Amino acid sequence: MKIKVLVFFMLIFTALCVLFFNAFYIEAKKTAISKLYDEQSIHAKQAAHGIEEYFSTWASILASFAKMDEIIRPDEFGKNHMKFLFEAHQDQIRSITRVNEKGIIICTYPVVSSVGTDISGQKHIREILRNHKPVISDVFRTAQGFDAVALHVPVFSGKEFKGTLAAVVNFENLAKRYLDVIKIGVTGYAWVVSRDGTQLYSPVPGFTGIPASQSYRSSPSALLMIDNMLKGEKGTTAYSLSMSGRRSLDRKYAVYTPIKLYNTFWSIVVVSSEEEVLSGLVSFRNKLAVVVAIIFVCGIVLSALGAKAWVIVTESEKRKKIEKELRQSEELYRNLFESHAAVKITLDTETGNILDANNAAANFYGWSREQLRRMNIKEINTLPPDEIDREIIKARNKERIHFEFKHRLADGSIRDVEVFSSRIVVKGKDILHSIIHDITERKHAEERLMQSEAELRRLSNEFQGLLDAIPDHITLKDRNLKVLWANRAAADGLNKKSEDLIGRYCYAIWHNTDSPCSKCPVLHSFSTARPTEVQSATPDGRIWNLRTVPLFDEERNVVSVIEVARDVTEHLKLEDQLRHAQKMEGIGQLAGGIAHDFNNLLNAVLGYASLIQMHMPESDPMRHYVDQIIAAVMRGASLTRQILALSRKQLLDIKSVDMNEVVRDFEHMLSRLVREDITIQYNLHNASIMIMADPGQIMQVLMNLAANASDAMPDGGTLLVSTELFEMDERYVDMHGFDNPGTYALLSVADTGCGMTEDVRLKIFDPFFTTKEVGKGTGLGLAVVHGIVKQHNGYINVYSELGKGTVFRIYLPITEQKPAESGSAPSEKVSGGTETILVAEDDLAIRALTNTILEQYGYRVISAVDGEDAVRKFEKKKDEINLVILDGIMPKKNGKEAFEEIRKLRPDIKAVFISGYAEDIFTHDGMPDKSAVFIPKPVKPDELLRAVRSTLDS
Repeated sequence: MKIKVLVFFMLIFTALCVLFFNAFYIEAKKTAISKLYDEQSIHAKQAAHGIEEYFSTWASILASFAKMDEIIRPDEFGKNHMKFLFEAHQDQIRSITRVNEKGIIICTYPVVSSVGTDISGQKHIREILRNHKPVISDVFRTAQGFDAVALHVPVFSGKEFKGTLAAVVNFENLAKRYLDVIKIGVTGYAWVVSRDGTQLYSPVPGFTGIPASQSYRSSPSALLMIDNMLKGEKGTTAYSLSMSGRRSLDRKYAVYTPIKLYNTFWSIVVVSSEEEVLSGLVSFRNKLAVVVAIIFVCGIVLSALGAKAWVIVTESEKRKKIEKELRQSEELYRNLFESHAAVKITLDTETGNILDANNAAANFYGWSREQLRRMNIKEINTLPPDEIDREIIKARNKERIHFEFKHRLADGSIRDVEVFSSRIVVKGKDILHSIIHDITERKHAEERLMQSEAELRRLSNEFQGLLDAIPDHITLKDRNLKVLWANRAAADGLNKKSEDLIGRYCYAIWHNTDSPCSKCPVLHSFSTARPTEVQSATPDGRIWNLRTVPLFDEERNVVSVIEVARDVTEHLKLEDQLRHAQKMEGIGQLAGGIAHDFNNLLNAVLGYASLIQMHMPESDPMRHYVDQIIAAVMRGASLTRQILALSRKQLLDIKSVDMNEVVRDFEHMLSRLVREDITIQYNLHNASIMIMADPGQIMQVLMNLAANASDAMPDGGTLLVSTELFEMDERYVDMHGFDNPGTYALLSVADTGCGMTEDVRLKIFDPFFTTKEVGKGTGLGLAVVHGIVKQHNGYINVYSELGKGTVFRIYLPITEQKPAESGSAPSEKVSGGTETILVAEDDLAIRALTNTILEQYGYRVISAVDGEDAVRKFEKKKDEINLVILDGIMPKKNGKEAFEEIRKLRPDIKAVFISGYAEDIFTHDGMPDKSAVFIPKPVKPDELLRAVRSTLDS
């Protein structure tokens, strides 16, 4: 019985001991798990905060770059900035990308082949295009075979959204930096889940990239934890997971917390195996059997005492172990703080006092760590104290984590620093943990870069202004004939802005076609790598001179071509006009020379014929033949005057006349020039139109035009002569190639004849051009008209259509000068004299004739063969000579030059000039004064004698 009772009591006591011991064991287990959760929570928060701080830092960097004008456009400077940013941080990022407001990649580095890709369908791109706030993409697999995540920040031009600037981060590197370092014991690890439940990172093989709910579908506790994670919550949990190769379930303890990332959040899970967590209690379980055996051997009391002692000892050892691990953890983090290469300090957020500083801080600032711990941040930061307080509040409230300050060192120097601050809680008190980077050299480099950029922008603006000031159309094109750049003239020619042309095909812009031109000079320069110049016509009738210049890269490959387009339409027209004017000038020179020699011949014939006539009685039967000779000479003189009119070298009797009166005076002559089957109509202006003109020459114009109109109406018709005032503006002047705008007298002569073709119309003023049969026209009539109009400083044009008639329009400048009073003087009787006259004439026949005429009428004659001879002979007998008669054109000195020399010898000497045309002697200055008169060749003897007598008697 005692044995049974003893056994019973022993069993009861043993059971009680086991239950009592088990209670201590469970409590120890809870404590170990709690400590584990604390440690896991520290790791999770540090990793989450590190990732948040990492993306926040990059968001700030990208936002700073996004404010640059070169990034907003972007231009070549912007691309260089992106390249600089990538090369400076290529250990952290894999690419830097500029996306426009439509979601299309417009610039990227280093993978430039993706330019033009439309990524607007991606979820995070749609989100930033909608709300214009920074976004982070889901983890994706790149073409290079690594997992990555993209951070996009908005780009604004003023308040206008212009797209995004993005950095692509290698997610595996990010995971290694913040997740792989999490090691709790041997089996502890961390994994990350995206907002949609995808495992972004997991060291468990096969878990990364698939939904967490799929990987943990066998564990309800894990699924509940995942559900809370997707809600952005934080907490702890324990779950069991069936692992491959094991029959039993592997129980895990986990702490999860969200990672807040702008438009989304991830959740990080820090996991430890229960097997390792409870490994410290295994020895306790093993010793439990010994305790039980002792209880059986030593009895209930000893068992109870032993059990109690054992529990105390075990718990003490566990506590010491945990405390040791905590001390080791604190020592680890202390070493990380003190030995870190980056400058680190901790601040009291209430006072700004420096609580601690690491060795790097002491080396940087020049104060010892003990000195720094006694200092306030206001002794270092150069900002005013109130501003420092505000910045600390921002960091404490997590409004900002990134700052740039100027810090004062122990030697008094000032350094630019970049500060990353985060709030941590130690024993219930807010502390700022700050990491400080010296960016003085970077700031100086940025300043130098900004100065260089400013200089480049200035030069670029000046170069842009220079190109915009050039009236030629200048464009830069790529191999596809897309416009890369255009100056203002090129854009203005299309009524567009320069930026509207960029990116468009040149043939679509200028020729409205879908393929390049057949002889495109740009393509020719790309293929030959040489400049090209061609002429091209546009549908509007303009002629363009196109010049292209290729641009090369370092390997002498043509990368683009500059095209300069110049509108040469008006230039070509002016060239045609110049050639025509030069031709007319040449013909005029020829005509003048012919007229000079012909006049000399006519003058000799007329002179000697007139002398014969003067000495023949009226009844002489030979007198009729002499009259015919003189008449023929006068017809030749008329022909000579037409030639002189063609060359515009005849002497005009310019005076103020009424255009209407000139036409009325011509009416009776006009009726005799045209046939009876032609009706003449007049439509004259209702008021006087005063012009400066030679009435006889204007009548010559009307006569030639009337004769031309009569020939154009072989079957009869109507001839209309009209006058009016015409206001010629700048546009009309430019259109017709005239010179001066203003008010003109318009004389129109229109017929209803056969008209003419355009080819004939362009040639009608050419000398000797005629459409009449051989022997029926000289081709001088309209050329003479053209010469007379030009000599009157006027303009003439003609309008004609085949079968519809022709209209000649003559524009002559008007004048305010009143008409001179006209009156005819009675013919003077020819008389001679006894004065001495110097005759200078290089033509022997004319000189002999002149001497004969003068000597017959009593004058004493001294002959000279040229201008210099005349001056020499006058110098010898200057007091005897009463008059000089000078030919216009002579060797050595012409008549005008000789007269000027003679006047120096004797200023009161009088002169008579004889020449085929006045321009031989005087251009636009007229006669020297009233002491000289002009007689055109050929001259009759009586005309010469009257002029000589009149000049001597004046």
